[in-house]
Amino acid sequence: MVSRACIAGLLWAMVATASVGEDTPRLPVPGTDAQKESLNLVKDIFSAEYKARSPEERRALASTMLAQASQTDEAAARFVLLSEARSMAATAGDAKLALRACEELTKQFDLNPLHERTKTLESLATAVKTPEAARVLLNEATATMEKAIKAGDFQAANQSATLAEKAGIKAKDVAALTAIRKRKAEIGTLKNEFEKFTRSEKVLEGNPEDPEANLVTGKYLCFVREAWDSGLPRLAKGSDGGLAALAQASLMNPAEAAEQSVLANQWWEIADSLDGIEGDGARAYAGHWYQKAVGRLSGLSKSLAEKRIAEITSSPTAKQGRQQVNLIELINLNQDVLHGVWKIDKAGLHCTRGGLVPKVRFAFEPPEEYDVSFVFSQPAFRNGLGVILPNRHGGVFCAYLLEDRGVGYGFSVNGQFGKRSPANREYPGAAQPNKKYRALVQVRKNSVKLLVNAKLLASYEGDFSLLKSVSWHDLKDGHQFAVFCDDPTTFESMELLEISGPGKKLR
Repeated sequence: MVSRACIAGLLWAMVATASVGEDTPRLPVPGTDAQKESLNLVKDIFSAEYKARSPEERRALASTMLAQASQTDEAAARFVLLSEARSMAATAGDAKLALRACEELTKQFDLNPLHERTKTLESLATAVKTPEAARVLLNEATATMEKAIKAGDFQAANQSATLAEKAGIKAKDVAALTAIRKRKAEIGTLKNEFEKFTRSEKVLEGNPEDPEANLVTGKYLCFVREAWDSGLPRLAKGSDGGLAALAQASLMNPAEAAEQSVLANQWWEIADSLDGIEGDGARAYAGHWYQKAVGRLSGLSKSLAEKRIAEITSSPTAKQGRQQVNLIELINLNQDVLHGVWKIDKAGLHCTRGGLVPKVRFAFEPPEEYDVSFVFSQPAFRNGLGVILPNRHGGVFCAYLLEDRGVGYGFSVNGQFGKRSPANREYPGAAQPNKKYRALVQVRKNSVKLLVNAKLLASYEGDFSLLKSVSWHDLKDGHQFAVFCDDPTTFESMELLEISGPGKKLR
């Protein structure tokens, strides 16, 4: 048995240097006696802090415990510190901190991640007091629900859906509440589909060519799990002739924009013949092909693609299960202002004085694929306003939300912007002073698109290494990104939606 003095030394002296990597096997959960001994020690050490009642004090204690957990190699002490950090953060209403402690706990110890995450969210639900906190809980609970659905854990999915629904009411978010209730109603159907999928998988073990089993498993993989690479070959061998033909055409991976557009139209049309969940999945996949083609289309074909991309993007179901990051909350004005005069208040982020490229950076490294959106307004549109984004090949590039007195939009290509950039588009009169606009930049593996008020205004597809910024829009660290404006601007909101996986906080 480890002595109290030994554990105290590990906690306070922080002599251990052990760290847990992604490939490190998870430890068994410490026994009851070992947990009790470590908990008594932790409560002795932090006896004064345990008496704290304010959310700020509890949040500070949770942060301290989380930090100390990373410095000890004694399993029971680490388990208790992480558990207590989660509990303290939850009672303080800090969802991000509580879930971070939960993630560390399930990464290091042999616990069910979904069940522990759901337990954490349930603790947080009682501490949520404001619409802002409720919105964070709503996003996290929705993401957990989607993870549970894909894992086939429908009990956790139902629990998370109920939490998301309650959070949606507290957040007073009608659109999100409508979407979560729709998804919650689908969970029973999804459970039945998962059971069919499991039975059909067993059929395919004995007969890989069985048409009906291929159809059932192909639909589930494509429309529910969004695993198109593994699902399309199943649909191609399935008993539904229309889906089989479309799957075969998709597996050919056409490169010409006209062929991609035709394929997108066909997926869109077949979606109308499918039930809700399957129809949504087919439309989303049609959007994949529209996105690939739209930058090289023209005329009515381009207009139709843009219309349907905007429709898919604005759909509440498009955002389910993905993490939303409030970028304004990440800003520390003492550390992140690169130029200009900025302030933050309840109305958002404000650049109060123009000049030579006022910039604020975000201490956040986005994933490979993401959406970043801004709701902004300006008293006058004269000079550039935009976001500086990391280029995965090194360096950064710019997406101009407005440029050249509010008529230009586009991306910096080979260090060129405005009319010198092939990605630039002009829409005279599109922007008006003192009016709010929502800009959305969609970054994908092979393309980047800019939408303003759900209208596709500019796009680039091709070699990402050509996306380079001009010198005055450069950042020393190409992993981060920033927002800039040459004139006074108010950003009411700034949010990043993680598409391909989690990003990374850099502070």
